[in-house]
This record gives sequence, C-alpha cells and structure tokens, in this order.
Amino acid sequence: RFAFAATQGQESGTLYLLKPGQEPLMILPLSKSGVIRLTDGALYIADRGRSEVLKLTNWDRMPNVLTLASAGNGIDDPVGFALDAARKLLYVASGGTRQVLAIDTQSGAVKDILDLDFAPKALEPLGPGPLFALDGLDTGAPVLDTRAQKAALLPVSPASGD
Repeated sequence: RFAFAATQGQESGTLYLLKPGQEPLMILPLSKSGVIRLTDGALYIADRGRSEVLKLTNWDRMPNVLTLASAGNGIDDPVGFALDAARKLLYVASGGTRQVLAIDTQSGAVKDILDLDFAPKALEPLGPGPLFALDGLDTGAPVLDTRAQKAALLPVSPASGD
C-alpha cells in the first residue's frame, strides 16, 4: 500500500511517502536520517543530526510530528531506538553520550540512564523479546535487556574457537 524512504545529501535529508502509481511525497526534512520504524500505526524516525527521535502520524493528510526525545533529554546522535508500548517507554541508544536512555513517551521524562563504556552503534532487536544488540549482531557484542525495571547489559562471553 505504501512505503517510506529517507534520503541523505551532504547537508540534509528528507523523508518521503511512496505509493504505487504516485510521485513521491515529501513529508519531513531531516538533518541526518537515521533509523525508521513503523509500529502500531505510527512512524518513528531518528534524526541523528538534530539528536531527536520523532513520532509521525497522519502522514496521508496533515502530518502530525511529535518529538519524543531530543538533546534536551540528553540525547546526542541517536543511533537506534526501541519502543516498549506496554510500559510507555522509548529506549534510545545515544552514540554521542555513550548511554541508553529510557524516556517516558507520555511525559517526555527520562526514567532511566544506562552509562556504557563504549559508544553504541545500534539498538537492534534480537527477536520479539526484550533483548537488543548495541554493537551489531556479532557473537559477544553487548546486549541490552529491558525486562527489569532498569535497563541492564547482559554478560556476554566471547565465542570459543573450539
């Protein structure tokens, strides 16, 4: 029925809505496009240049854009994010601050901060559960567990060469 595409030039990017048989429709300018996810009828977008995670709804008519996380929350270069709809939390991997922040999607308040000793490169789901890769999907890469009240890193042991 439709698709979204983000383009990136040297100075800025753009989010487009694509529909069969129609010209691409520009929806939103971006500073530096990042991760895009369609979840529960809303499109979530990371703008790495503006250090924001946005929620886009009603893109067909009059787009409604809500900023869920920004530099004001302590975000710097959001390299990935995950939404926990049941707990109304948005987890954001902030590459510039070397943290994962849990932000309340209703109030915008930061509920939890997990300091990392490395700069995360992503926040990739490892299946339908609460586990997320922070540094790619290689064996031994750090894994975030959001099951507990506070985000935590799972201990990982390197793969043996046997």
